[in-house]
Amino acid sequence: MSYDFDKDQLALFKIHKKIILNCTADTLFEAITKHTSAWWGQPYLQSKEAQDIIIEPRLFGKMYEVWGNDEGAEWGRVVGFKRNTFLEIEGRLAMPGAVSGVLYFNMETEKVTTLRFAHYALGDINQSQVESFNEGWTNLLDVRLRAFVEQGARYGIGHPAPPSQASNQQEEDVIHFEMPNQ
Repeated sequence: MSYDFDKDQLALFKIHKKIILNCTADTLFEAITKHTSAWWGQPYLQSKEAQDIIIEPRLFGKMYEVWGNDEGAEWGRVVGFKRNTFLEIEGRLAMPGAVSGVLYFNMETEKVTTLRFAHYALGDINQSQVESFNEGWTNLLDVRLRAFVEQGARYGIGHPAPPSQASNQQEEDVIHFEMPNQ
């Protein structure tokens, strides 16, 4: 992908989601950090050659795609986490045009586990990309991750995509896009 030096479009966005899951925080944390490839797959990867997507659950651990032959791409770094409670990842997060981004997964458990998710980014990003990211996060978290932690269904790398489902966007979901000085 080439960069358009004549275009100067700095924007920021935030996406917040709240998803209630029938699992423990331990099950959810393990799914996010140890079984990522079981539910995370195409088209939400940088390469069709991706063989794995890994999140190392430790401070300064990496989030990255493995393509084989020692090739791949880093998405970001773990900058904060507490097992079964939260995970924070900073980096470009495979976003074309992004200068920086943050993913935040927060887990709260009572009888069920509530996943509060946030994605913040700054860079050369447009409104249609933000809408695409929002749809992608709904599919990844509310469809694929939910199916994995609640039913053991695998829709990640090397598995078929989930059946088409209507958006489960919640009233608590927040989507914000801002272009300063425009």
